Amino acid sequence: MSVIFTSVGIYIHNFKIITFSNKITALITVTGISLSVLSVSFISSFIGYVLIYGILFGLFIGYGYMAPLKNSY
Repeated sequence: MSVIFTSVGIYIHNFKIITFSNKITALITVTGISLSVLSVSFISSFIGYVLIYGILFGLFIGYGYMAPLKNSY
C-alpha cells in the first residue's frame, strides 16, 4: 500500500499550488513522516496500522522524493 501512495505523493508534488522550495518540501516531508509514525504508535489494530502507515507514510515519502529529483533534473 505504501508503494501505491508513494506514486500518488510524487504526482501531488506536480500541482503548482503546492510546489514549494526544496527546504520547505523537506520540512513538510519530515514533519509528515514523523506524524505518521507517531499516529501509528497509538493504533491497536493491524488493519489500522497498515492503512495509516501505508497511506500517510507513502504520501509523504513520495512528496519528499521530489526535492532531490527536482535538483538532479
